[in-house]
Amino acid sequence: MESIHVLSNLASTASPTLAAVADLPTFRYHLDPLGSGAIVASDARCARCEQSRGFVYSGPVFSAHPEPLDDRLCPWCIADGSAAAAFDAEFVPLDGEVADIPRDAQEELGKRTVSFTGWQEVEWLAHCDDAMAFVAYTTDGSPSGYVFRCLHCGTRRTYSDSA
Repeated sequence: MESIHVLSNLASTASPTLAAVADLPTFRYHLDPLGSGAIVASDARCARCEQSRGFVYSGPVFSAHPEPLDDRLCPWCIADGSAAAAFDAEFVPLDGEVADIPRDAQEELGKRTVSFTGWQEVEWLAHCDDAMAFVAYTTDGSPSGYVFRCLHCGTRRTYSDSA
C-alpha cells in the first residue's frame, strides 16, 4: 500500500522537547525537514560547532572533506552557511533544473538548505526562475515520488526515482 509523507505539525513531532523543535531553523526550500527525515533527533555533537543541540542532519553531504560528515552536522550550522564554508560542502546538487536559477538562490539551496534522501542522487526542481520548495514524498518501496511546490505561483510538480 502506498504511503504519503506530508508536512507534519511541529507540535506533534516526536522530539526531545517542543522548545527544541520550535528553536530549529527554517529552510525556505525544504518546508518540513523533520517530517521528511532530513533532520532527526540525536545527541551527536556537530562537527562544525561542536555542540550537541538535540538534532542532526541525516541527508546527503557533498564534500571532499576527509572526515565523514554523515549525521554529524546540526541544522543551525547548515542554515547559517557555516557548515558549507567549514567543509567546502553542498547539501543539494546544483545541476539539472536548478543550474539555471539566479546565483543567490543557488547559494541558499546548495549551501544553506537541508536536502532529502532518495534512491538516486537528489534532483531538485525549479519553477518561476527559482528553486521549488520540497513538500513531501510518496512511496510504496520503489519507485518513490518527490513533491515540490513553487514558492511564487503555487504550482506543484513531482519526479520519481527507484532503486
